[in-house]
Amino acid sequence: MKAYHEVTIRPCHSGFGEYETNLCDTGECWGDEMDLVSSMRDGVDDLIELGEDDLPDGVEDIRPVTHHCPSRVFASRGGGMWFYCGIVQLDMDDGEDQDN
Repeated sequence: MKAYHEVTIRPCHSGFGEYETNLCDTGECWGDEMDLVSSMRDGVDDLIELGEDDLPDGVEDIRPVTHHCPSRVFASRGGGMWFYCGIVQLDMDDGEDQDN
């Protein structure tokens, strides 16, 4: 069974302009990827998909410099600040991350 999880993407502690992913510890997984995207839109001002949408000021395409980059990466704006997040697909039978 496939399940989709949201990940946060933040600057690496080592610096050098690189980013890393962290699984959101919400305990929630989604059987449908589009349902997860809809949920991610709730409570934010904007949700921009990198590589699909035009990037507004303050948002960079960080995909090439993100360790374990998920297949879908988003910039989310809430409270006037931009945050990066993504979606990973996990196989719930064996727990393997399908995006790494």
